[in-house]
Amino acid sequence: MIKDIVFRQTYEKDGEEKVAWKKAGTLFIKDGKVTSIKLDMIPAGNWDGWLNVFDPKEKEDKPTPEETTDIEPF
Repeated sequence: MIKDIVFRQTYEKDGEEKVAWKKAGTLFIKDGKVTSIKLDMIPAGNWDGWLNVFDPKEKEDKPTPEETTDIEPF
């Protein structure tokens, strides 16, 4: 089983405070026990020191570059 390790980041948009969850790494679970943690980054700046674990988001099917452009390839 795989989980996402994320941190909370606040920002302001249109005068309102918003929250964004940024992925910092991956937690690996085998036989019900945490076996490994891989950090892809260590947050800095406006970070309170807490990391959270969530189920991974399902990947959205993103269109390929060919589907999103009207420009003819070379």
